[in-house]
Parts: sequence; structure tokens; C-alpha cells
Amino acid sequence: MTIGRNLFLLLIMLSIIWPSYVVIVVGPIGVNPIRIVLLCLLIIWSISFFLFGNLQRHIRIIYKQNKVLILLITAFFLQGIVAAILGSANKSVSLSAAILQILYFPVFMLFAVSYIRSLRHVVIFSVVVMISLFIAEAIALLEVAMNGSFFAQYVDAASKTAEQILEGKVRDGRYRVTSTFSNPLSFAEFMVLLYPICFYVVRQVKKRLYRNLAASQIVLIPICMWFTGSRAGLGLLVLSLVWILWLQSGQVIRAQRVLLVSLVICATLILGIILELDRILIDILLGTGGAEGSSYARLLQLMYGIPAVFSSPLYGYGIHQGAEQIPYLNAIDNYYLTVALEKGLVGLILLLFLQKRMIRLLKKAYSSDAGHRAWQSIFQYLIISFVMVFIFELIVSITEVYSIMYVLLGITMVMISLMDLQKRIKHAM
Repeated sequence: MTIGRNLFLLLIMLSIIWPSYVVIVVGPIGVNPIRIVLLCLLIIWSISFFLFGNLQRHIRIIYKQNKVLILLITAFFLQGIVAAILGSANKSVSLSAAILQILYFPVFMLFAVSYIRSLRHVVIFSVVVMISLFIAEAIALLEVAMNGSFFAQYVDAASKTAEQILEGKVRDGRYRVTSTFSNPLSFAEFMVLLYPICFYVVRQVKKRLYRNLAASQIVLIPICMWFTGSRAGLGLLVLSLVWILWLQSGQVIRAQRVLLVSLVICATLILGIILELDRILIDILLGTGGAEGSSYARLLQLMYGIPAVFSSPLYGYGIHQGAEQIPYLNAIDNYYLTVALEKGLVGLILLLFLQKRMIRLLKKAYSSDAGHRAWQSIFQYLIISFVMVFIFELIVSITEVYSIMYVLLGITMVMISLMDLQKRIKHAM
């Protein structure tokens, strides 16, 4: 199990610090190290599953405790395969994309369930994610200095890939950093996911080194978020901060809470107006601005996308075929609309129920009376993280961050199982 666990941690690190579009050229072919590690881990996990009964028993227990959620996850991703076979005009592309989604999301969760088996493993996983985030932020700040993509130099300049990683990355003459992600908004979404967790580490973890790492992230994440050019990302960081302050001010009287939250919101609005003053003046005087194009495009997506959804409501048009249904646009900036187009209304309904069950699982983990309240409060912060990502998906359809989300979901399942075991032992004594 140790080899598998180390490979899993390597896979997590690579999925954060290695761009999916950068390959290592070996002779006539390009090799993506993430897929190589994933393949090796799949082989090792399969051998362990068939040879060791304890892994089978562990997974069986997790399944029984989370049956509805796991069945929802299974149905949602199988709907992608159904849509590829029955609805896609390009079946091979949609089918391969559906299989990749299964490998990168629920399979990552399965690895987390299999290899993260104790609090010590959770701490090691957290350190790996924190170090990986530092690397991603360092690359982002390097891109600020370069005013361009760090990884563009490793891609054929004449290729379609190079065109894609540079497309839409400039706003008002300033490069929007992508770091190790394919899009500035993906990097922003990743930081939105991790931001509340940093506050938990600062507040609850005893080891000073980990607290200092997390404290530095509380400062670094907003700085890097600013350079992504994501207004929604900055707004969600503020919303996360307000929610966290509300949680942490339990001993402050209600009037002081309201005052504190109001001050944070007002300060953020004033800062935003100051920083965006030039764009606001252009909007007022000329009736145009940097954000107009993206806002108009999102309106067009809904105008053309919703009727297209009802033209194929059961299984959609297949993964990577949804944008084809909207004239004049190459991509869709709304994950919910993307799912409805690619997997039909069935897929969208499954997604909404799935999100509800995710939050319910986190609430269950936090509310359990079997665990230690200090470390158990991490699930309260994860609720904030997940809700912020669900909101962010209204303006972005790229799901690079979902690999980590499904890993966190798997870890939550394991922690609930451990707490239930503790409770049974306590009652037996």
C-alpha cells in the first residue's frame, strides 16, 4: 500500500503543477507524465484490490455508508457515455472525453478512499497540496514578470495548442496568468477551493510550520487571484472571508458581527471601485469596457443554449459537442449549461442532486459526535470551499479543479468511517 500511496501523492502533485497540454517528447511521441503515473497507479491498485482482502472490505464499508452519493456519481459519469453513444455527432471524441472524466474524477476519489486511511495520511496529503500550490503561485508570479505564459515556450508556437493557451489571456493589455492551468479562470477556481482550508490550518493545526505555510497562502492567494484578472474569483474570496469571519466570531455579539461583515464588504467594494476606476470611466463615457465582450457572450450562451438543451433533453449532444450548438462561440462559460447540452437535462438533474449530496456529506462529517471537534471543523471550511466552487461554475465550464474536489470527497468518506468506528469502540467499552 505504501508504493500506491506515494504514487497517489505524486499524481496529486503532478495534477496541480504539470499542465495537461505539456508533454515530454520521447522519439516520435509526446508523453504526459500525469497519464503515465495514473496508468501505473491503476495497475498497482487493481493488483492490490484482487490480492488483499482488507482493501476490498474497506471499499465495501465506504460504499455501504455512502451508497446514494456513490450511485449518483456513477450515474452522472455513465450519462456521459450514454450521451456519447446516443447523442454525439462525433462519437469517438465524446466517448474518449467521457472515459477521461471517469479516470480523472471518480477514479481519483477511489484512490483517495483506498490510500488515505488515517489523520496522518490526511496531513501528508495537505502538505503535498500546499507545496504544489506554492509552486503554481511561483510560476504565476513569474508569468507576471514575463507578461506571458511560462509554458508557451515548451509548446510548438504554430500548433493549435499554443493558440488555445494564449487565446483570451489578455485583458486591457495585461496578461492574465494561468500558471500550470489551461485557463486563468481554472487557476482562480483552484485558489477559491483552497482559500477557506488555509484558514482552518491557521486556526486549528498545532505545528507552526504548517500554520505559517497556510498564513502565507492567505496573502498570496488574493495577489495571484488579482493577476488572473478574475473579478468573480476576487468576489468569491471576499464572500469566503465574510463566511469564515462569521463562523469564527462565535463569541462576538450579533451587532458586532454585522458591523464586521459590513466593514469587510464596504472596504472590498471601495477597493474594487478604485482599482477598476479607469474601466468604469470608459464605460460611462464611451459605453464600452473590458468586460462587455465576456458578459455579452455569456448572455448569448443562454439565449441559444437553453433552446438547444430542449431539442435533445434526454442525453444531450455528447461531451465536447455542446458548444457546437451555439452559433459564433467556441466555448461555453457556464458548467451547468455545458452539462445540460452535453449530457441532457438528465445529466443536469443528476449534477444538482450530486452537489446537494456532497454538501450533505460534509455536514454529516462536521455534525458527527464521534470525532474530535477541533479537526472535525475542517468539514465546515470544506462546505465553504465547495459552495464557492459551485457558484464559480456559473461563469466557467472548465473542470480541472474537480480532481482535487473528488479527492476531498473521498477523504471525507474515510473520515466519517473512522469516526463511526471510534464511536462503536467507545460504546463497546
